[in-house]
Amino acid sequence: TNQPPTPVASPVSFSPTAAPTLPASEPVVQVAAVSHKEDATILISALKKRGYTASIRQEPQDKLLHVQLGPFPSKTAADAMRDHLLSDGYNAIVK
Repeated sequence: TNQPPTPVASPVSFSPTAAPTLPASEPVVQVAAVSHKEDATILISALKKRGYTASIRQEPQDKLLHVQLGPFPSKTAADAMRDHLLSDGYNAIVK
């Protein structure tokens, strides 16, 4: 029988840097953990006015909204950001 030639699959190259994933070990600075989205949004707005870039993260172990900055490349960088936030009156912690 005359069958069409089987196409040869070209090797797929996979680069581990193609989809960056952040290791869990990268520290973040948490400013607050609140239960209402409105509170988190107001806090993010206030932080943004002071030049900070914060985000809201939800963690599976609780129902709180965590207002955080980062992740940072090192604990030293996270500590420096925490100190800066503390001097601006925020009760920040490194996680």
